[in-house]
Amino acid sequence: MQFHNDDQGIHPYKHHGGKYPLPFRGLLHLTILKILSENSMRGIDVKKRIKEIFGLDVPSAVIYIILKNLEGRGLVYSKWDKSEDGSPLKTYSITSEGAEYLKEKVSAIKSIRKILDYLAETSN
Repeated sequence: MQFHNDDQGIHPYKHHGGKYPLPFRGLLHLTILKILSENSMRGIDVKKRIKEIFGLDVPSAVIYIILKNLEGRGLVYSKWDKSEDGSPLKTYSITSEGAEYLKEKVSAIKSIRKILDYLAETSN
């Protein structure tokens, strides 16, 4: 099941017919920042890493939209490299501002973790 926020609160919905549920919208950008804090990589490699860690097949377009947004906010930067065959490869890295932003957001998440754990335990 998938969730999204609107003015009415949080409602379930299915993305791509429910075949590939995405994490909460507000956490995906933090997940990408966390992945980039571990290693600079191409957008397609970010997608693969999310699949590897969480088993989620996030559409490439979503990954690239978020990367572009993060870059526009100064949290990520990109550079063009050349592959072994000479074709261009765009690599993304987290900036110092992005690392600080991630640290702040993770701290906020940790502060509500007990509540989330409690809710998860009682909703069985």
